[in-house]
Amino acid sequence: MLGLALAVAFVACFITGLVSHLIQHPLNVGFLSWPARPGWLYRWNQGLHVAAGTAAIPLLLAKLWAVYDQLWTFPPAKTLGHALERLLVAPLVAGSVFLLFTGLANTAHWYPWPSPSPAPTSGPRGSSSAPSSRTSGRVGQDASLAPPRSGRGRRAYGRWP
Repeated sequence: MLGLALAVAFVACFITGLVSHLIQHPLNVGFLSWPARPGWLYRWNQGLHVAAGTAAIPLLLAKLWAVYDQLWTFPPAKTLGHALERLLVAPLVAGSVFLLFTGLANTAHWYPWPSPSPAPTSGPRGSSSAPSSRTSGRVGQDASLAPPRSGRGRRAYGRWP
């Protein structure tokens, strides 16, 4: 039952991650285009992705705990087929642990390595790559060089006086 719950969580993460990837990098095929409305649909997809991934962490740990004693059986492999099975399971477990760890780190915006994404990351000295309040939104552009802003916000346009 634990394996089934883990499989459902991994399949949900895979499908929602694939949908998210296709939204960010479309294939330019008409029937695969993501609708602009309703706006909550993408948020729901991302929420399901994060929830299923976060739920998969204790499920994977529980599954590994359930089979932990089988790691130390002697002899390690009874037949050639059993040895091959054990060798093929190792990369699956390592990949699962890596995916869940990096997904959780990405959710927390913690990147122990340099990230090419524009998300705010913390460097080795605590510096942030996010634009500071002194810039106009572009990194490296001084606020004094930014064009002047009008007094009306963007929401004010199109409304009755």
